[in-house]
Amino acid sequence: MNGMWVTNWPSASVAVQVASYAVAPLFAAVIAYSESRSHERGWQHGDATSSRALGTLTTVRLLVWMGVATIVVGASVAVTVTKTLPHVGGGSLQLSYALLYLCGLGYAITFATVVGIVIRPSWLAAPLSAGVVFFTWTMTTDGRGATFNQLGAYPFEQLSTTKLWLLVLGAVFALFTAVRCVIWLTSRSRNGYVTGHSIIPWVVALAGVGLMANMTGNIVVPRTSATPPVCVGEDFAVCVWEENSAYISDIEGLMSRGATLPGSWSLPSTELNERGLPNADETGFYLIEGSMWSITPAIASAIMESSSTITVPDHMSDEELTRWSELYSNEALWLEARLIGTSTVRQSVAPPGVDINEMNRVLSLPDNLQAQWVNSIRQERVELQETDS
Repeated sequence: MNGMWVTNWPSASVAVQVASYAVAPLFAAVIAYSESRSHERGWQHGDATSSRALGTLTTVRLLVWMGVATIVVGASVAVTVTKTLPHVGGGSLQLSYALLYLCGLGYAITFATVVGIVIRPSWLAAPLSAGVVFFTWTMTTDGRGATFNQLGAYPFEQLSTTKLWLLVLGAVFALFTAVRCVIWLTSRSRNGYVTGHSIIPWVVALAGVGLMANMTGNIVVPRTSATPPVCVGEDFAVCVWEENSAYISDIEGLMSRGATLPGSWSLPSTELNERGLPNADETGFYLIEGSMWSITPAIASAIMESSSTITVPDHMSDEELTRWSELYSNEALWLEARLIGTSTVRQSVAPPGVDINEMNRVLSLPDNLQAQWVNSIRQERVELQETDS
C-alpha cells in the first residue's frame, strides 16, 4: 500500500487487516506442520489415556494460537494508530476491520489444526493448509459471502454489523468444532476403535451460520454521516466527509489554481459533494486515498460546463463521435493537470484518445500558447457541432 492511508481513518482501518494475506497462510502452515508432527508421534504409541492427553494438549495449543492471533491484531492496530494519528483528519478508526481480521485468523487457525491432525506427512500438511487459506483470502475480497478481509474503504461505507457478527459466531463454532474433532480423532479405546464425542451438531451449526452469512448480502454497506461535511469555497464549493478533512488544503490549492487558468474560464456557482454526503447525487466524486487526481475530473467537468456552451450534438457519425471524445478528453486532461499544478502527466491518468507526449509538450509551453491550444480544440468542437446542425 502507498503511504496515503495515514491521513484517512477509513483507509487506515483497512490497513489494519491488509497484512492478513501473509499472516493467515503463515499461521496455517506453522500450525498444520506442528500439529501433524505432534500427532504423527502420538499415533505411533499410546493408549486411551495418552491419546486423550494429546487431544487436550492440542486443544490448549489451539487456544494459545488464538491468543497469539489477538496479540498480532492488537499490534497491527497499535502500529496503524501510531502512524496515522499525527496526520489524520476527523473521524476515528473503525475497529470492525480489526475484528474481521481476528475472525479470519480464527478460521485459519481452526482449519489448520484439523488439517494437522488428519494429514500425514507433516511436510504435506503445511503447504496444503497455507495454500487453501491463501486461496480463500484471495477469493473473498468482493464484499459478498464469507468475506474475511477488505482491501478498500470510503467514508460512506462500513462493515455490516449483522454479517460481521455472523462471521464471528461462525468462528466460535469453528473453534468448538475443531476442539471436538481433536478429542474425537485422538481418543482411542483399549481395543483400538475410535470413540469420543460426536461432532455432527457442531458441524451442522457451523454450516448453518456459514449459510446465513452468505445469504445476508454484502459485508460492506452504506454509512451515513454523523457530522457536517467540511467544505471549501463559497459560490463554487467542494465538500468532503469529515474523515477526509486532512485533504482540504490540497483541495483549496486546486480551486485557487482553477481561478487563475489561462484563457476564458469561469468557475461555476455550484457545490460538488463527495459521494455519500446528504447533498451528493450519484455523480458525487470519490476521493481515493487523498489523491487529487480522483477529484479533479469532477472539478474540471464543472468548470468546462460553466465556461462553454458547446454540447455533444444529437446526431454524429462514429468517426465524428470518436473525434469529439478525443477533443473533450484532451481539454479535460489539460485542465486537470493545470488544477493539480503539474507540467507532466502519467499515462495511467490519460483517457483514451490522449497523446501523453503531446499533452506534456503543451503543458511545458507558456500560458498564452497553452490558451491558444485550448482555443483550437474548442474551435474544432464547434465545427463538429455546426456540421451536425
